[in-house]
Amino acid sequence: MNERQPHSLRIVDRVLLYLSRYKGRDIDIVAPWALTQEGIASGIGVDRKNVVMPLKDLDGKGCIKVHKRHVKGSKTVRKVYAVTETGLNETKLIIDLIGNNQVTIVDLEGTTREAKLKDIPTFLPMKMDMLDVVLGIDDDRFHCGEFLEKKARLDRKLVDMTERMPVAKNFFGRETELKILRESLSNRATKAIVITGLPGIGKTALASKFVSEIRREQDIFWYRIFDWTGLEGLLTSLGEFLAAQGSSSLLRFLGSGEAINLQRLSLVLANDLRAARGIALFDDFHNADEKIQKAIVMMFDLLQESDSAFKLIVIGRNAPSFDVRDRVISKTVNRIVLGKLDRESCRRILVSREIPSAQHDRALDVGKGYPLFLELMEPELGFQSTEFFDFLQNEILSSLDPSEKWIMTAVSLARYPVLPDALLICAASSSRFAELTPLELDERTQDGITSLRERNLLVDAPYGALSSHDLLKEFISLRATPSMRADIHAGLAEFYLNDDSPFSANESIYHFVSAGELEKSVDIAVTNADEILSRIGHQTLKGLISAATKLKGLESLPAELLLTKAKIDELEGEWDSALAAIDAALSDRNLEEMNADTWAGIRRFQAGLMMRRGDLPKAEKVLMVVRAKAIVMRDDRLRTEVCLDLGNLLHRKGSIEEARIYLEEAIKASQAIDDDLLMGRALYGRSKVVAAEEDFLMAIEIQQDALRRLAQTGAFSDQAKVLTSMGTYYDAIDEYEKAMECQEEALSLAARAGDVVTQAYALANGAVTLISMNNLDEAVENIHAARDIFEKTGDRTMLAMMSFLECNAHIEKEDWLAADTNFQECKTIAEVLDIKYYLGYWLTEIAERYLLHGRKTEASSNLEHALEICEEYSLTALRDDVIKMIKKVEKT
Repeated sequence: MNERQPHSLRIVDRVLLYLSRYKGRDIDIVAPWALTQEGIASGIGVDRKNVVMPLKDLDGKGCIKVHKRHVKGSKTVRKVYAVTETGLNETKLIIDLIGNNQVTIVDLEGTTREAKLKDIPTFLPMKMDMLDVVLGIDDDRFHCGEFLEKKARLDRKLVDMTERMPVAKNFFGRETELKILRESLSNRATKAIVITGLPGIGKTALASKFVSEIRREQDIFWYRIFDWTGLEGLLTSLGEFLAAQGSSSLLRFLGSGEAINLQRLSLVLANDLRAARGIALFDDFHNADEKIQKAIVMMFDLLQESDSAFKLIVIGRNAPSFDVRDRVISKTVNRIVLGKLDRESCRRILVSREIPSAQHDRALDVGKGYPLFLELMEPELGFQSTEFFDFLQNEILSSLDPSEKWIMTAVSLARYPVLPDALLICAASSSRFAELTPLELDERTQDGITSLRERNLLVDAPYGALSSHDLLKEFISLRATPSMRADIHAGLAEFYLNDDSPFSANESIYHFVSAGELEKSVDIAVTNADEILSRIGHQTLKGLISAATKLKGLESLPAELLLTKAKIDELEGEWDSALAAIDAALSDRNLEEMNADTWAGIRRFQAGLMMRRGDLPKAEKVLMVVRAKAIVMRDDRLRTEVCLDLGNLLHRKGSIEEARIYLEEAIKASQAIDDDLLMGRALYGRSKVVAAEEDFLMAIEIQQDALRRLAQTGAFSDQAKVLTSMGTYYDAIDEYEKAMECQEEALSLAARAGDVVTQAYALANGAVTLISMNNLDEAVENIHAARDIFEKTGDRTMLAMMSFLECNAHIEKEDWLAADTNFQECKTIAEVLDIKYYLGYWLTEIAERYLLHGRKTEASSNLEHALEICEEYSLTALRDDVIKMIKKVEKT
């Protein structure tokens, strides 16, 4: 082993010294965050990416052991690292080798002297290990006073989460804006700073410069928001930051599996933010979806209500809703609208980039104060452009060699940041580089990436991926030739084919469609459609089906793709179109070629549409045929799915005991095949059976278990269905606020899944609670919005329900004529559909409302009808309630 000087101790040695601190730690079940890659990097003072290879090297030498463990506060299993006996022996060697090295020490009295590294702890009033000593050395010098100051900051948990913050290069000017930021930081009344401006004007650079000034004094959290960023990902990162400060409520909440809704989140975050220190910066706010925007606004509201010194900095092209005039005037919010950079500062950028002085005036005239322009122009270009976009065309694009242009176009056409491997595969699949050997192509691609990075045309994105400025991407993608676009899309599609995740399958479909290769897109969709629909959404698949239908016609599509089309139509409420797709899928041509799994999937879906449209006998008949097929095929998964379908159908029909039998069979089968999605759906079915017995607390508990399982699958539509049902049970036990929280979260998840039908259910169930809260006008608005969707889908059961709900609202308004009209509509539909199970409950509830308003005759008539239904369907619990109400009516 070579001798290591203290100021050049390798990262691999630091990692080993760090892990030795945790020798003997019990990590059999749960491990501390400190043993993750992020924790190790933080502990030794480097970026996470710098510990990846050292850890791999140590693992290969047997110095450490890699485990997958639950990490405290984290929702998923993660890699953690533990030192082995071999590693501990290596640690002793490292300490012995460096311990005798001489170092200059400045002691606490200011005296400078020479001493051995191992003797440094004797000059300090505390015990420390060799890693502490090594990290305190700066250029062979250990300053005891500075070390103690630094340690004091660490002891109060100074947290720096700026690993992904871009570094501000060649930053000049903006002194006024920096002064505002400094003053805002020291003003306790200021809770947020908003930085807005045009693309390329320097918003992120300003924030980065400010952070670089204060990072030794403040805890910093930096988070860049991309188009695809989800709320849970943002909250997880924020939770890790707050946990590092000692407040872990948010991480515990995220790890519980409980569905995220803003009201619940507000309660969880209130304590964490009250105790928080420092600044949280959210960059590219204009990319945030509605949920993230609402969450950030909620954080501001919480900070405004507390005396916390914690502050938000929001950076983007548009401002959050809390950036309003009265808050700006009161300095609760400080607003910085970035204009163009002053000419002198622009000139200083040109000088720092060694742009020839002869070009300065011309560059300043063309750039018009845009720092992005000044960063992109090259020193050797004697450009002639008169406008910024002319400059991009004439000086930037024209200066790129074929490989560089290819790379920039690929990055611009991709919907997400691109890994270097993707660019290599993309180029290798193109005929444009056919004359190059694999080695030559690799070298040219790597050289191109390096060159583009150096010229600031490419920027680093998370996980080693590459991206570019939005303005550049849009400009370059619009100027790509059709043949280049097709080549690049095909290459990117091939790259994504190497991964079997739903995300990669979705991107592969998108790029193959964009390349005009529909057949390959169809093949991928046939295999991956269900996972894409449940986890990603349906827009990419919808684009594929639309393109394929235009080219081939609906009847020529494969049965599997027709089933996918039907599912998308159902989500969008286009049930007639869904049935047309099913009819095409079951054509004689398709039946001849169709495998058993596809046939079963199509028939189950057909039965589901029949059930929703009230044709329960036909739906049951179809499902029994599929179940018989599953038994013959010994297909446990299909049998489980059909049991679920039958359980839900029988519940809807009012045959509760029969429904229970099928649903319990589905639960056992789901356990046997270890499928979270099926188990979540089966538990949801069980909860409805339990609720039919009016044990709403137990039903809610079962649904919470269902949500925990569904949350692991990313099935937004299923989660929304459970949440809207849970809201009705909270309403039944008079917990109206929780009920509305559930409906709001269900609406959000259903919207994210593109599931308009579940949105309609959430609107309808929300109306129930709004009536209970006597918010009648809003309830009627919800009912009408839901009715529009149910009329479109032809769901007559739910149309009956809408008439029933509107009847309730009109009774509370004492509009008896409208109430009677609505309830007659409800009874007529229920009797035609033979859903008297539901009608029994509706009659009882309407009778109770009539009785409260003194209308005894109407109440008696409805209760007599309800009692007949209870006897017919053996609804014991409801029957007892009806008899009590009849006796009550007789006494009045």
